[in-house]
Amino acid sequence: MILYVFFYTFNMPQIIENMNNELTYSQIQDLKNKIKAGAFDIDFEKNNLICLGFEQQTAKELVMDVIRSYKYDLLSKANEKRDYNDRNIIALGLAIVSSISVAVLGGNSVSMILLSIVLACFAGYYGHPKKAIPAMIGFTIGAIIMPFACQFYFNSRNAFVNIELLIPIFISFGPALLIKYLLSKIMYSED
Repeated sequence: MILYVFFYTFNMPQIIENMNNELTYSQIQDLKNKIKAGAFDIDFEKNNLICLGFEQQTAKELVMDVIRSYKYDLLSKANEKRDYNDRNIIALGLAIVSSISVAVLGGNSVSMILLSIVLACFAGYYGHPKKAIPAMIGFTIGAIIMPFACQFYFNSRNAFVNIELLIPIFISFGPALLIKYLLSKIMYSED
């Protein structure tokens, strides 16, 4: 018992010092919320931490660590959004290129159209992994409509300018993207 009291008394300043070298999760979140709201003052927050028992240098380091953490969180969110947009563009491009190549090359066979549909489904899943079902349905509708839109638009022509390929793309993927958007709003209404 005496040994326990001696050990506890001897290590008490070290325990208190270790407790005062870290912020709790709620303190960190409060500081991040103040930064987000624009009500953050470094000196004021540092003085608050000093009043809570932190040393001056430790309080300054802790406040700077919270600021760095907040900046890192913002950077990671921006990188995630950029990566998501890049995947979205690649997926839409893959769906359009696969379906227009089937339509323009004249391979209106069932196997070529099915290949285009499979690629469109893959592109929908790749481009929108969180909302894959609406994207797969929308891109599939675009891939199904594209051969008919090209046949309808280029039926009586022998030659065409490359820019005219945009018209069948808009005819097929315009409604397809609208359906994808509406389905994602209906199915994932909580987002």
